[in-house]
Amino acid sequence: MKTAQPLSAFDIALTSLPNGEHRFQYHLDGDFFELFEASLIKKADIKVDCTLVRQGNRIDCRVVSNGSMDLPCDRCLESLAWPVDDTSVMVVQLTESPAESTDEILYLPLGETRLNLAHYFYENIHLHLPLRAVCGESGLPCKAPEGFEALANQTASATNTGTDATDPRWEQLKQINFS
Repeated sequence: MKTAQPLSAFDIALTSLPNGEHRFQYHLDGDFFELFEASLIKKADIKVDCTLVRQGNRIDCRVVSNGSMDLPCDRCLESLAWPVDDTSVMVVQLTESPAESTDEILYLPLGETRLNLAHYFYENIHLHLPLRAVCGESGLPCKAPEGFEALANQTASATNTGTDATDPRWEQLKQINFS
């Protein structure tokens, strides 16, 4: 993470948060993801609706993310608007003796004054990155040049012919004795 100052917009003041339901809305774009050095997302348009329900020392967070992030197609390198549609839940527990946090439960000491959700948003969106981003899989027509298809057909036909024309130089190399 480059600096924590710009992420203060994602702080929630725990000391002034009364019991009950509270709603927060955020917009995540390329500027947000540039704040994290290891981010694979350079351009995005994602709306995040966060609902917090505080009940004493427990805060239930429900995060709904909708929008898209731009990824390069692995085949043709064109920009794809990959959809993001996610609902996730996290529980924040304020306790005197914080335990090790898990994916679903975040333990914070009782004296904690702020909860910053920026890193949680960052991780949730990155979980939506596909292993392979290809135009056809995102519902968009692939803009790969026809040359790629012709090359693929030519390679496939060469492997299907079954004739292995070996270069005579390989035959000479096979005769070398290394012992």
